[in-house]
Amino acid sequence: MHRLEDYDYDLPRELIAQAPVGQRDQSRLLVLDRHDGSLRHLTFPDVSRYFGP
Repeated sequence: MHRLEDYDYDLPRELIAQAPVGQRDQSRLLVLDRHDGSLRHLTFPDVSRYFGP
């Protein structure tokens, strides 16, 4: 079971987007592989590969 404290972390304000990107399909997507813990830096159009039909 997760505790609320598990989700407490520092997030610098300068890393929070203040406006959407010019081309919405270029929004960044960070994916965590739960099997090996690796991170992938993708763009939002890639999100569909993580959902079933």
